Amino acid sequence: MAENLKDETIEQLRYLQSIYAQEYENISKELANYNVVYEATKRNIEVLDNLPMLENGSILLNLESGTYIKAKINEIKEVMVYVGSGYLVEKSVDEAKEYLKDGQKKEEELIAELQKQKEYVEKELIDIAFEIEKTGNANV
Repeated sequence: MAENLKDETIEQLRYLQSIYAQEYENISKELANYNVVYEATKRNIEVLDNLPMLENGSILLNLESGTYIKAKINEIKEVMVYVGSGYLVEKSVDEAKEYLKDGQKKEEELIAELQKQKEYVEKELIDIAFEIEKTGNANV
């Protein structure tokens, strides 16, 4: 009877462990995605900070599928910013930088929250593994 209870407990712990392992994987993927977005936003802000160096220069515009257009830049007054749901909004350079910086701050908060969740799940996985080991070794 005690052996059946021990086997059932281990089975429940392994089931819980698999759920936490899946959650850990999902959080890790989401965290990686947010880090990619964060880095892209960071690069966009850096480009906007250096726009004066681009004026009176030339640039390659990617049309996709390996096709580019070489263009000369006379002046940069407005920037088209993606605001979600497929919409672009025209903003001044300063407004665009401010919008991107606000978005970057939100991304930092989301990344920090996901990191906390990941650490919590990781701790739970360690605790469950310890409990499985302890239960498996009981009465041996």
